[in-house]
Amino acid sequence: MNTLHTNTPSTPAPTSVPSVPSVLSKIVRPLPRTAKLLCAGIGIAAVGSFLPWVTATDDFGDSYSATASDNKSTLFALLLIGLAASAWAAWPALTGRLSKLRRVGLTAAAAFVSVLAVESFVEIARVRSAMSHLGGPASVNGIDLAKIDPGIGLLMYTAGSIVLWVGVACAWRSTPARVGGSVATTSFPPPDPSAVSFGA
Repeated sequence: MNTLHTNTPSTPAPTSVPSVPSVLSKIVRPLPRTAKLLCAGIGIAAVGSFLPWVTATDDFGDSYSATASDNKSTLFALLLIGLAASAWAAWPALTGRLSKLRRVGLTAAAAFVSVLAVESFVEIARVRSAMSHLGGPASVNGIDLAKIDPGIGLLMYTAGSIVLWVGVACAWRSTPARVGGSVATTSFPPPDPSAVSFGA
């Protein structure tokens, strides 16, 4: 009696499709802490440079505000130069490596950015001092100002420069470049005792 054998097709194993976050985690490498601080500082300062730096009220109660970019002032050009120099010096930090020359340039750029904020606060304090000395409004650009305060833009710019300085400090304290996950070092084999002779 002949037996009929039939081959039943096997069901293929289901294939799993990788999720988008898992793919991105393999492609996009997380930024080092130094790069995050430097990018955050430059970004906050850049946004602050377009917002009001000074808010003032005249003798009639009318309010005024001025930004660094008003009338294409020299201050705004200096801001752009300082931020651009900071971004150029900090660019290699995206890969986790900053040479000594870049760190020196980044320190100088951060100092330049900070000086602009300090000078703005000094100018506001000078106007307030004139108001206190006169006991009333002080004339600035033909306007009798009764009150003057730093604007949100100047405060953001100053906060950005502080974050930038924290990033500069981290850049100077960063470890040497790593090779294969560990600091590159040179190892020497231990001396062979049998090869050491002290004379006959």
